[in-house]
Amino acid sequence: VGSEMCIRDRCKDALREFSLYQWDNSLRRDAPKKENDHAMDDIRYFVSTVLNGEEPGGVCALAVERK
Repeated sequence: VGSEMCIRDRCKDALREFSLYQWDNSLRRDAPKKENDHAMDDIRYFVSTVLNGEEPGGVCALAVERK
């Protein structure tokens, strides 16, 4: 069964971080630089748990505006 995830245009932080996310080439393993990655961490958690079927039931994700 395939799963899809949609990033809406209102998810400004996620869209911004997609263009800023970088791999840390100074390491000898695949690892991202730990900067500009809060939304990416949220998405990785969502994909690895919810979309992988580890979290049963429906899913609702919300965001609040930062001030």
